[in-house]
Amino acid sequence: MRSSSHADRSQLSGFGSSLAKTSTKIDREIDLHQCLQAGMLKLAVDQRVCAEAGMSDIQSEPIASVVEPWAIVVEVGSIGVARLVGVLFIAATSATMISQIIMEPLVADASFASTINDHRQTLAFATVFEIINALASAGIAIALYPLLQRGAELPAAGYLGMRLIEGAVGVCAALGLVMLLHVEEPLAQVVLSMHDWLFLYVLIVFSVGTFLLYTMLFNFGLVPKVLAVWGLIGGAMLLISCLSLLFGWIEMGGTTDLLLSLPIWINEMALAVWLIVKGFDLSHFESG
Repeated sequence: MRSSSHADRSQLSGFGSSLAKTSTKIDREIDLHQCLQAGMLKLAVDQRVCAEAGMSDIQSEPIASVVEPWAIVVEVGSIGVARLVGVLFIAATSATMISQIIMEPLVADASFASTINDHRQTLAFATVFEIINALASAGIAIALYPLLQRGAELPAAGYLGMRLIEGAVGVCAALGLVMLLHVEEPLAQVVLSMHDWLFLYVLIVFSVGTFLLYTMLFNFGLVPKVLAVWGLIGGAMLLISCLSLLFGWIEMGGTTDLLLSLPIWINEMALAVWLIVKGFDLSHFESG
């Protein structure tokens, strides 16, 4: 009886010890799996750590991949990100052009300040499109940041900051149109001038941001080189146009302004179509 009881207790003890080891092993495997999924592991995982986690089948070959939290999203959903960015480019560019088309006839009308109430709906449409432009511009940088950060963190952060500033100033410019509906005639021209200057600053910030974006697109080979070079040239031309307007060398909406501004707008549409159809070329990151 005693030997049988002793044997039973020994078996139970052995079973408990085995169960504890199995539980510890499972816990370690779960923890390691969660770490991998969360992207918290860096380059090589030590063979000893793998052995402790019960991963004996990979002891001879350490893990050598970098998994960042955002990298999982970018690599798995790169096509979705590219399409989102493409749609946002189309939205921002289209909204900018439409708002300018709406506002130019009104601004050119000398009696506009005294007939603002007759253009309430027109101003409302212009305001909506300018807000769409501001939000889409910020959205482009937010969507691109995880991808661009993989190649150059500082320029990627700079581009994100520039476009966030652009979006904030754009919203302020759009609010200027709303203010036109609530001020007296003597102040209307002041508010309109403020809107125009703010919108010019939006374009200046945008054009400077193109140098960061298209340089990264060129260096990382994310899109065809021709699109990146075209974007750099178009951004430079837009900046020249904005500075010329700032110093009064050309007229807003004039032929020179149009010729200098058109290349970057066409480029953004072409880039958007490419991203929607083809997506990004991530071979630079995969090989690097």
